[in-house]
Amino acid sequence: MSPRQLELLTIVPASKVCKRCGEDRPPDDYFPGSGRYGRVGRCRPCNAAVAKEQRLQDLDKARARDRAYRARNLEKARAAARANYWKNRRVQN
Repeated sequence: MSPRQLELLTIVPASKVCKRCGEDRPPDDYFPGSGRYGRVGRCRPCNAAVAKEQRLQDLDKARARDRAYRARNLEKARAAARANYWKNRRVQN
């Protein structure tokens, strides 16, 4: 890296404007990345919205990817499901 690039990385602005929604937000509302000042261009809520839209556009592909992950990591998936069950279960009288 050049000295100028290192200097830019050490300067942290008080706020940043999201490229998608245009809102002025603090730098903590952005994921770390390779963009200017070491942050990505979209804020976290916009990033989540884009990810959700992309998943819904090709839901069959996303489901196939999820099934393949579960098949490769069966014990991890079972442990997560078990933890989710105990976390969200309702106590019956």
